[in-house]
Amino acid sequence: MKRVKILSAFGLLAVASAANADVSSTWTFATDYNFRGISQNSKEPVLQGSLDYAHESGAYAGLWLSTVNFENNGVSKTNPNSQEYFHLERDVYAGLSEKLGSDLTLDLGGKYYTYNTNKLNHGEAYVSLAYKSLVKAKFSYSPNFMSGGNTAVSKPAYAASVDGAVPLPGNFSLLVQAGYNWGDYWDKTSREYMDYSAGFGYTLGKVDLSAKYVNTNTTMAKGNRVTVDNLNNAERAVLSMTTKFPW
Repeated sequence: MKRVKILSAFGLLAVASAANADVSSTWTFATDYNFRGISQNSKEPVLQGSLDYAHESGAYAGLWLSTVNFENNGVSKTNPNSQEYFHLERDVYAGLSEKLGSDLTLDLGGKYYTYNTNKLNHGEAYVSLAYKSLVKAKFSYSPNFMSGGNTAVSKPAYAASVDGAVPLPGNFSLLVQAGYNWGDYWDKTSREYMDYSAGFGYTLGKVDLSAKYVNTNTTMAKGNRVTVDNLNNAERAVLSMTTKFPW
């Protein structure tokens, strides 16, 4: 039943994007949901979709959905219908994107992450600066990262990242990324860490394909390296296929 509800939610995104010319929808199928170097889907295939509205003033808002698989909280794979195990992540966001001259774009916004179990819900503010479509630097701050509003366990977290996409001949591109994650939340759980990835992209008509090597600088010696599927932050390959509607 939960799988039917999730498919219905993705279907509504497609219908809404087709009904309004000011609205777009981006869809991704990937071999894993990589979030700052950590697998959010236990290294399993993932479907993701967004519904986005962009005003000519630069203001925007959207909804993003993704399947998510957390095996912890004492839940095993023998009970895949559990609220704790089979998640649908639903993120809402809004912000303002402003052109600074012809090459730079400044983006200020906020996002709220929600899950089937609200004990992981949290908000985040972000600011980014992009140079054309070549490179983007981003800083994010969450006052209550993954806490569900529980002030007893609420801890702030910070994330900084730089993404680069270098065009290559024949519709190929070189994709690189590096990020750093720190704050009281990481001191409490697994210590601050760096995440990074490198790979190639290829544009095939209306579809963008990518293959990336993903890793973090976590180690077994520090006690923050996770090699099991759940919340894996070890080295791995991630393949993805993305398209945006309307075509």
